[in-house]
Formats: sequence, C-alpha cells, structure tokens
Amino acid sequence: MQVNKAFLIFEIEEAFKDVLLENGIGLSEADAIDSYADLKFRNNCKKNDEKLNWQIISLPALNNYYNNLSFFDAKGMRFHLPTFIIADI
Repeated sequence: MQVNKAFLIFEIEEAFKDVLLENGIGLSEADAIDSYADLKFRNNCKKNDEKLNWQIISLPALNNYYNNLSFFDAKGMRFHLPTFIIADI
C-alpha cells in the first residue's frame, strides 16, 4: 500500500500540533551538552532554542545538529521528532 507523502505529513503535523518544548533540551543546548560547554553557555543556548513551534525549525538547523539527538531529554525528543521525521520524508 502506497502512502501519500502529503497525507503522511499532515498526520504527523496533526499528531504533534500542540507539542511544546517546555523546559526540555533544544537543538543548540544539546550541542552545548555534547561539546561539554559550561553552564553559562548552555543556558544561553537554551534561551535561544525554539520552544513553541517545532514546524519553524529549519532544515539547515536540523542538518547542523542531527548528531546531537542522543542529548535530548524526553521533552526535547518529543518536540523535535516530527521535524526530523518530516525532513526525512
């Protein structure tokens, strides 16, 4: 059975539409953790990470930080997962 890409993307967007990062770990904070950055730098990264709308995270940002997924906490993974899935589709 072939699945329509647009339908699949719509279903992902619907399933994750209300997900927020809350106090979870974002893209650049995960990179700071991976780089063993100090707490001040990590907090600065956290302040600048997208927290409200995972749909506006750019493909270049995903490409820059793809190797930091293992540093997300559960909230960070839930927030970023749909963006990575849609980018892969």
